[in-house]
Amino acid sequence: MDHSNDMPMGKNSTMPPMSMSMMSMWFHFSHSDVILFDFWHPKSVIALIGSCALIFCLAVAYEGLKWLRWHLQSRLFAASRSQPPTWTTTTPITTRNPFRLNTFSLPHLIQTLLFVVQIILSYGLMLIFMTYNVWLALSVILGAGVGYFIFGAQMTVFTEKQMGGDCCE
Repeated sequence: MDHSNDMPMGKNSTMPPMSMSMMSMWFHFSHSDVILFDFWHPKSVIALIGSCALIFCLAVAYEGLKWLRWHLQSRLFAASRSQPPTWTTTTPITTRNPFRLNTFSLPHLIQTLLFVVQIILSYGLMLIFMTYNVWLALSVILGAGVGYFIFGAQMTVFTEKQMGGDCCE
């Protein structure tokens, strides 16, 4: 079975002649893979090293973004617990959760924006990993590891599942 990377169009086709590149479905060491977009196509080893450095930084930033969401959420939680309820004889008794955010409050809108950026980053890193390029995959893994080393030790109050952990779990 031939798994060549080009699919030439025949002369009898009504389509203009072109060549379609097929993606490798196994880990490889190429330095000329397209990364996410057509314009991100390193054609040299130096360009691949630069791309790996950028991907490494994106993976560290992803872990930093998870920490930032946790930090903002824990500050909001601490602020809501430190305010004692004010009871008067005319105050109706309610069972309101002090940690619940109003849907259109500024903290919730910020959390939502950060969550969207986190999802975009996580799926982008997943797609980069799925190029099956060993160098790009290692950049994602090492960047996530370094990011977790830097930011993960501080995240002890909430679990990653409560903070919307990784997209693929």
